[in-house]
Amino acid sequence: MRLNKIYCFVIWLVLFVMMCENAGAQDLPPTSDDIVSLTVAVGDDLPWYRSVWFCGMLAVAVVVLVVFVVMLKRKSERLGNELSNISRVKELSDTNLKLFSSISNEIRTPMTLIMSPLNKLMDADNDPERQQNYKTISLNAQRILQLVNKALDINGCETIQMPSDNINTVLSTLNDVSDESESAQGDGERKQQARKKGKVVVVAGDELLRKYMVDMLQTNFHVKDFSDGSAALLHVIKSKPDAVISDMIADQMDGMALCAKIRRNVDTNTIPVVLLAADAHDCSRIKALDIGADAYIIKPFNISVLSHTVANLLKRNLTLKNSFLGRQANPKEMEKEEPAEESPDQKLMSRVLKVINENMSNPSLTVEEIAKAVGISRVHLHRKLKGLTNQSTVDFLRNVRLDRASKLLRDRHSSIYEVAQEVGFVSTAYFSTAFKDRFGCPPSAYLTDDK
Repeated sequence: MRLNKIYCFVIWLVLFVMMCENAGAQDLPPTSDDIVSLTVAVGDDLPWYRSVWFCGMLAVAVVVLVVFVVMLKRKSERLGNELSNISRVKELSDTNLKLFSSISNEIRTPMTLIMSPLNKLMDADNDPERQQNYKTISLNAQRILQLVNKALDINGCETIQMPSDNINTVLSTLNDVSDESESAQGDGERKQQARKKGKVVVVAGDELLRKYMVDMLQTNFHVKDFSDGSAALLHVIKSKPDAVISDMIADQMDGMALCAKIRRNVDTNTIPVVLLAADAHDCSRIKALDIGADAYIIKPFNISVLSHTVANLLKRNLTLKNSFLGRQANPKEMEKEEPAEESPDQKLMSRVLKVINENMSNPSLTVEEIAKAVGISRVHLHRKLKGLTNQSTVDFLRNVRLDRASKLLRDRHSSIYEVAQEVGFVSTAYFSTAFKDRFGCPPSAYLTDDK
């Protein structure tokens, strides 16, 4: 229909041009007796830009341009509609993914509160009949988790309804054994009276999950719990606990954001962080590890696994501190060691020790000079050494000198004065006092053969 209109417009335009050319070719003005006729004048005296052929070509070019613009507009509209549809589909997909993730978390959190206590009952209770009931609960709980994972993988709303029968089975079995398990728990569950060690912060928006973790972990740790991630962050910065356990779902600030802020703060970036999550996909796990999480545990989780994970992280940090606690690296031995991948803290300590070793005999070496040589501020260096070695920079420098002195006295049998000078002590008396305070005996004891 539109093409027919365009053709009519072209014909009208050509006729109009021809009439204009014919009128321009008349030398005499028309009279009342003249008969108006439509002729085509192709005179040699007409300029080229007024010729019929030029005007016709110009008209055709205009028409082609109009057609091209109309087609371009139609194509643009089609592309716009397609992009709009793609955007709506993506938005719908993101909404569904968030919905499924939320549903997964809502299911996995109570499943943690079912399966973790169940595992403790199975370990503590030896009654055959109750063990059979426990196995029934465990089997159906695993089936629920499999259905949840399947629902998330295929993004199918119809699959979300499938765990309902299994949930009813689990709850029914739980009701049947509740009375028996209460008595069995009192008789069979082991009571561990371990010495409390380490300060642990627990963050979770779900109150039941949070309280359960506190009850189970406080046997071995000093536990402080928060439902609000922002409040937990303020506490972490102020008190500097030994570890942080955070559920991904928390008020005000989720576990991922909390972990990222802990890692960005120079005073807290060495604190181990354990994240609890319902999302078992590798991409989510990688994202958590990339922002600095030390462990990523999928719900439902075994409370014993969580406890041992935290204990190992605390042990690792303690080992790191002890490895630098007054340790004086021997430059020759360091050259012989095989190169290994070092953490940022280990690299920092290596630079600090290198500066001290290179200036071992310089009694004027200051904290400011060490900080400048390793490329950080004096305050930052003090905080890092305090966190890694539990020593101030001055104490660390003195202990490194003393460790070097003890090795020199054992290996070379040098005089006390020479050793004191070599490790940067001006006063021999002060050197002997500091040496005895650190090693429990005077430096003269190291000069005997049996030492």
